[in-house]
Formats: sequence, structure tokens, C-alpha cells
Amino acid sequence: MVNKKHILAIIIFGFLVYSNTLKNPYLWDDGLFIQNGNFIKKFENAKVFFSPKNYFKYTQDLTYRPLPFLVHMVNYKIWGVNPVGHRLTNIFLHIAVAILLYFLILEIFKNNIVAFLSGLFFVVHPASTEVVNMVSFLETQLSTLFFLASFLFYVVAAERSSAPRSKDNALRLHVFSVVSYFLAVFSKETAITLPAVIILYDLTQSVIARSGGDEAISNEIATSPDGHRGSRNDIIKKYLPFLAVGIFYLIVRFFIFRHPTETMVKYPGDSFITNVFVILKAVPIYLSMIFLPFNLSVEHNIKIPTTFFQTPVIFGLLTAIIFSVISIYSYKKSKPVFFWLMFSAITFLPTSNIIPMQNIVAERYLYLPLIGICILLALLLKKISSRFSSVPILLFSSVPILLYFSALTVIRNLDWKSDFVFYSKTLEQVPDSPGINSTLGLVYARYKNYPKAFELINYALKLDPEMLDGQGALASIYQDKGDYDKALALYEKMVAEKKYTYHKAPFFNLGIIYKIKKQYNRAIENFNKAIKLNPLLSVSYAHLAEIYETHDDIEKATELYKKSVEINPDDYIPLNALGILYSQKNLQDDALKYLKKGLKLKPNSVEINFNIGYAYYLSYRYGESLKMLEKTLKLDPNYERAKFLISQIKGKTE
Repeated sequence: MVNKKHILAIIIFGFLVYSNTLKNPYLWDDGLFIQNGNFIKKFENAKVFFSPKNYFKYTQDLTYRPLPFLVHMVNYKIWGVNPVGHRLTNIFLHIAVAILLYFLILEIFKNNIVAFLSGLFFVVHPASTEVVNMVSFLETQLSTLFFLASFLFYVVAAERSSAPRSKDNALRLHVFSVVSYFLAVFSKETAITLPAVIILYDLTQSVIARSGGDEAISNEIATSPDGHRGSRNDIIKKYLPFLAVGIFYLIVRFFIFRHPTETMVKYPGDSFITNVFVILKAVPIYLSMIFLPFNLSVEHNIKIPTTFFQTPVIFGLLTAIIFSVISIYSYKKSKPVFFWLMFSAITFLPTSNIIPMQNIVAERYLYLPLIGICILLALLLKKISSRFSSVPILLFSSVPILLYFSALTVIRNLDWKSDFVFYSKTLEQVPDSPGINSTLGLVYARYKNYPKAFELINYALKLDPEMLDGQGALASIYQDKGDYDKALALYEKMVAEKKYTYHKAPFFNLGIIYKIKKQYNRAIENFNKAIKLNPLLSVSYAHLAEIYETHDDIEKATELYKKSVEINPDDYIPLNALGILYSQKNLQDDALKYLKKGLKLKPNSVEINFNIGYAYYLSYRYGESLKMLEKTLKLDPNYERAKFLISQIKGKTE
């Protein structure tokens, strides 16, 4: 029976350990996809989900994951780009996963304590901090939520299928399970493992349910949902929909919507054997994340082992052997332990680098496998307390673990409070990471500490002379300093050698520099190239509009400003520009429409306040004009044009 107090406790702990993330800014990929990402700002952009030609250009993503973008679109509709709202969604999704885990374990074991501890340990575990703190990693929680929902529907359907009166309801739940699986894989590819999980569950489920998590169990194997051996047709009907969804997804993912750069990712050392050594070397890192999560990091710079005879590789192999021995032993002695060990192994497999991945090790790869670990921990504590028939022992053993995980999660969240703190801490952990040195260099450049910025980026290029983003980072600092010739030379070299990443192509920056140099044809050429790579790059349209406005092509300029506003309604600059253009055409109502929209975005803009006052003046609405002009002077007492207009109004009204 559901214990509402347990659910409430999971919600409270989940919110408490992550409440200190709400004021954190956007970091890492959040800038690309959320803060400056225009794709999520219009639901109509979702049409590219069905266009292999346009999906990657419009979303700027490297993987086909359409459903998370829909959630981001809803978030944007509610919160705009306010990070607090987006972070709330991430926290609520994480708590929802923990609650769904509670219901799943309660359904399987019929044991409130095991269900409660499983959900509680999961919601506070520090290994999930990367996923919860990164708004753009929402796909991990979303996929896990649908994964668990599918599994839960399947388990309930299996139970009800044995009761004649509930068969229709069981069929409906089975359909819900398949639909949830479909949603899971199109949220993130790691959910592909669910069919293997449910087949394994069916092979062990009758004894798992009977055990209640307390006793070693027999070798009884069930191959049908009601615990009896089913016919071949029954088995096909049960599993075929899941397999069909999985195969359909794999076809879509690898043959229809596959980003070209994925084929460029190779095994470490371009060798499968070396890759096996790397996987083994990663084992101690993942164990540390689970059991000793003191020094969590978003970057793990693994040196590629050239031989088996390295301590981390040997340790990884020994761990794999021990895991295999425990799994075999548990298969004979305790099916629940065996199942959840296998659950963690199976769900981790897609991110283990069996298929080459850009990031060999990452905390987010543990999000789904961590569920199995938390359940095993709950089973262990319940087993200990049952042996002694003692509730105090259960409390004595579970509370320290809960506090241990919770404290480390709260502390880890502090590392995300600013870009400077975040990247500085990461650099302390991986000082020889070219990517982090380069990124922190750009942070220093934003604070105008150019010597430190150059030091870090040059060191990044020394570590990896072929690092594509490093050259772009160096060029952007020269550009920020106003040394346009050096920046231009670097950008043009990147283009000539085709050495730039998909997200950081230099064409937009080339357009800016050529525009500053008044080489307008070359500026237009590069802005158009930037738009070709990213059709939703609204600032490119705005800069093109400024060029056409400079050449008195007002109609073209107006069209491009409107395009910029249509793509990104949060940019006040083109709104202000449109207001000025319409005011010059003596279309003051249209001018005011755009200017007022700009004012909502930038209420303390001296220029927009003045332009509204001027539009009112040209409309002979002197009272409203005077009000806006006086506000302009409050913002900038030395704004001479406002003073002049005020004197004109007073001359006309006295």
C-alpha cells in the first residue's frame, strides 16, 4: 500500500538538496540551447523533427532527441529564458523519477521500506548533480522517467493479465508501456535497453515478487507475465511491440537522423583492444562517483593506456571479475540481487564506450544505472534490519547514508553558482584539459582579464595544437580587444583549413569584423554563410539589416529586422531598430508597437525610452511624450535630445 508520507519525504529531500541551484546561471551547453537558443522559442519549429535535412541545422544538436526540445519549448512559453523556472523543471523531473521508482519497487516487492529507501537514496545521490544542474541535460531525466513508466506499466499489466476480469485492463496497460518506451527512446537513446530489462525481469519476476526483498530465493524461472510458461505466440505478442519500437528507433537514429560528425568519432587509439583497456580504466572512476563522490567533475581527462599492465586497468578487470562472480552467485541464491545487478550493467552498456563516444566518462551516464545501485543498497539495509528484526538498526544504517549523500549533493551544487567558479574548479581537477583551459580563458576575457585569457588559451593549444575550438577562442579574444586584423587572420585561416566545430564556425564573427571595417560585401557573404549553418541565428539577420539600412535600403532592412524579431522575440535591439524605421516613415503606431515590446525587455534602456517619447511627440501626444522623456532624463540626466524635446513640448503647450 502506498505510504503518502514516504512520497512526501522524497519530495522534500529532493527539493532541499537542490534548492541551492535555483539561482545558478546557465552554464556549459545551456548557453547554446537555452539562453541563446532560438529553436525553443516557437512551437512551429518542431516541424523539423520530421526533416532529416533541417533537424540538426535548426536545433544545433548533434543527436536526434526531439522530445526534450518540446519540454524546453513549454518551459520557454512559461518562464521565458529565466533560469529559475527551467531549473525548477529539472528539479521536479528528478523528483518525479524518484517517485516513479518508489511506485515501481513497491509494485515489484510489495515492500514499502525497500521502495522508500530506493527512491530516497536516488533523489539525493550526488552522481545526479550534473544532470539536475544542467538544464540542457533534461533529456536524461525525461528518458528515465518514461523508461520507468514503461517498466511499471509492464509489471502491473503482467500481474493483471492472470486475472480473467482484468485482461482488458492489462492489455491497455501493455499499450501504455509500449508508448512510454517509444517516448523514452525518442528522449534519449540510452532507453534502448528496456526490452532486455523486461525480458530479464520475466525470467526472474515470479520469485522477485515473492521474496519481498528479504529472502534468498529459488531458481524458479517464469517466461510469461502470470508466472507460468507461456506459448511461443504469447511471448512474441508480448515482446514484439517493444522490439519493433527499438528497431524503428535504431533505423531512425542511425540511418535517417544521424549527424555527419558522429562517424568521425573513433575508438581511443583507433583500436577496439585499446578501447577495452580504456573501459576498464574508467571502472574505478565510476565506482568513485557512486560510493565516494567527493570530487565530482564534468571533465575526465583519461590518458589512453597502451598496455594492459597499468594499475587502473588491472583494477578495472578485477572489479569486472568480482562483479561477474557476484552476479553468478546471486543468480543461484538471490534473484532480486541478480536482477538489479544486471539492470545496472545493461543500462550502463550503451554509454560504456562500446560504441565510440565523444565523452568517454561522464557522471550523466550513471543516471539510469544508479537506480539499480540504490535499490541494491535498500535491499541490503532491509536484509540487515530483518535479520535482527530491528527498526532502530534500519534507521541507524540508512540515516547516515542519506545525510552523507545529501551533504555532498548540496556542496557539489555550489560549484555551479557562476561560470568562473564552475570552470575554475574543473580546471583544478583536470589541469591538462585543453577544453577547460580554453573555456576558462574565454571567461577571463569576458571579465577583461586578457593576459590570463591568453595564457590559458595558449596553454590549451600547447596541450592540443589541433584543438579546433582553441583557435576560435584565441581569435575571439583578439576581436574582443579590438585587434581585428589578428582576429581576422585567425578566422580566415580556420575557414581555409576547414578547422572549426559545427557550433563554433567563424562566419558570424567574420561578418562582424568585415562590417566594422566597412567591407560590406564580405560581411554580407559571411553572415549568409552563418545563416546557412544556423537558420535561426537571429543576430545575423539583425546585422544584415543594419548593413542594408546603412545603404538606405529601408525595405530590405525592415524585412531582415522583422525576421530577426520573429526568430528571437527576446532581443530588444531589432525591436528598437524597427521602431526607429517606422517612426521615420511616420507610422508612429507601428513604431510604438515595436518600441513598447523592446521596453518590456529592456525597461531601463535610455534609447528606447527616448524613442517612445519621440514617437509620442510626432503623434502630437505631448503628455505621454513628456512622461517618457522625463523618464529618459532620470536614467541619463545628460541626454541632450530629451532636454531639447521637453523644451519644444513646453513651448507648444504653454
